[in-house]
Amino acid sequence: MIKDISTRLYTAIFFTFFVIGSLVLSQWSYTLLFFLISLLCGYEFYKIVFDTKNKLRFGLALLNCFMPVVFGILIRMEYLQVAPEVMISCLVCWILIILASELLSATQNPIEKTSYSLFALVYIGFPCMFAYELGFKDGGFSYLPLLGIIPLIWANDTGAYLVGSAIGKRPLFPAVSPKKTVEGTLGGILTAMIMSYPMSLLNNAFDWKEWLFIALIIGVAGTIGDLIESKFKRNYNIKDTGTFLPGHGGFLDRFDSFLFIISFIYLYTKFI
Repeated sequence: MIKDISTRLYTAIFFTFFVIGSLVLSQWSYTLLFFLISLLCGYEFYKIVFDTKNKLRFGLALLNCFMPVVFGILIRMEYLQVAPEVMISCLVCWILIILASELLSATQNPIEKTSYSLFALVYIGFPCMFAYELGFKDGGFSYLPLLGIIPLIWANDTGAYLVGSAIGKRPLFPAVSPKKTVEGTLGGILTAMIMSYPMSLLNNAFDWKEWLFIALIIGVAGTIGDLIESKFKRNYNIKDTGTFLPGHGGFLDRFDSFLFIISFIYLYTKFI
């Protein structure tokens, strides 16, 4: 028991320093962080849903997860200059290639396999690209947006756990996640919203009203992201998506809510 707690604690400390350190060290470490998140989360996802013996298909599938980040990097660094309609055309062609490769393969359930690939593109690939792009929301590079968003996600998770453990009685979606309660969910949202004010004093990436709304997005979208991950693992009868983080499971376990949240926050920043 004590050994398990120690393992979880050491991993949590390492993970925190790794993520925060990568964000603030340099623009290159910031870039590498989201490339690694997309690659490792994609690896765990496809290892669960695909046959890893087919190396070619497995490699092509991983492209779904990290290519959006690569495109974002190339465009941001002005190595690649394309019009939005060209980007959309490339995306449509890539989806058609995925569909054709699965339909023409000898595997069973090609439509199901295609849906997995497209799900990973939307659930992992694009959110990682949006997270990278948030570092350039005002033109120049700044790690401040993510340096505020990630602690608020942790505050939401911590508040949900503590309140749910203390007074949680009513299950939120018992068929998907029996331990997640209404009280815990509301506790997490409230904790994130309370912490948004001191965050606005320490981090000027957004004003206090914007941080407050971001905290609300985190609470609501983060809960949905957790439920999706729980449903996914329950469907495949697994406890963790991987073993990269001892005592905490895999990268996809740690970034499930982040991946779901970040797309909504990115969209919100386009309207403020």
